[in-house]
Amino acid sequence: MAREFHLRGIVGGGLKIASFAEEDAVLVARLRPLTRDFRLSLGDRACLALAMRQNVPVLTADRSWQRLKLTGVRISAIR
Repeated sequence: MAREFHLRGIVGGGLKIASFAEEDAVLVARLRPLTRDFRLSLGDRACLALAMRQNVPVLTADRSWQRLKLTGVRISAIR
C-alpha cells in the first residue's frame, strides 16, 4: 500500500511534497516584518516562502492574505 501511494502521489498526483530548504527559512525570517500586521504564523510564512521559491500560487481560505503587498507570489482565495 505504501509503495502504491508513493507512485500515485497525494490526490492522484495533484499535490507534490516539497522539501523545506535553508533558503526558505531565511525568507520566512525576512517575511516576518512584512507580514506582522496580518498576524501570519510561522507556518503561513513558510507556505509563502515555498511558493515564492517554486514560483507557484498560494491558495488560502484566509482572505486577509489578499491584502498582503508581497512581490514574487500570487495569492488566490479558495472561498
